[in-house]
Amino acid sequence: MQFNVAAKTGLLGGCLLNSGWAYVDANERLNSDTNTQIVGADFRYQTDDDTFAGATFGHVLESSSPYPKAAPGGIGVPSVLPDARAALSFVNLYGKANPFGQATRVVEANGVPNPIAGVTASHLADDVFLEYNRVLNANTYLAAGFSVSFPGPGANSVVDGDASVWTGGFANVVVNF
Repeated sequence: MQFNVAAKTGLLGGCLLNSGWAYVDANERLNSDTNTQIVGADFRYQTDDDTFAGATFGHVLESSSPYPKAAPGGIGVPSVLPDARAALSFVNLYGKANPFGQATRVVEANGVPNPIAGVTASHLADDVFLEYNRVLNANTYLAAGFSVSFPGPGANSVVDGDASVWTGGFANVVVNF
């Protein structure tokens, strides 16, 4: 595999700015080499407290790799799209933020109400998220999801006893025309 990387680091507004690029020529078996070549770049903005946001961009320069295409309506034998990866582009956005106090409440001390911001523990909650995606037709896509959030010590610290479990859901239809 050929893998070339270059990186540059600098400061912007007192924060760290990283950038880099890569070229990948996959090391595939000789009898099944698809000649896949990918070029990409990454940009990352980072503060000194380990909070960051970034974006990775990539593009397939060349590839003869085929992909299966589902039969119409999902019924029947899939067809094969030759060279389907060639000219594919992709973007990935990512980030990380340190745990933060987001609960504001009023606590009474000696008969005087005092507004309190933040929580005493940074572990706010643990989440479980399920998502379902379906292609309805060539131009219409459906996504639906459900989530459950189990309160952690941070969330429990702002209520008397244990905070309740939160649930939520969504449905999204995208039509491209």
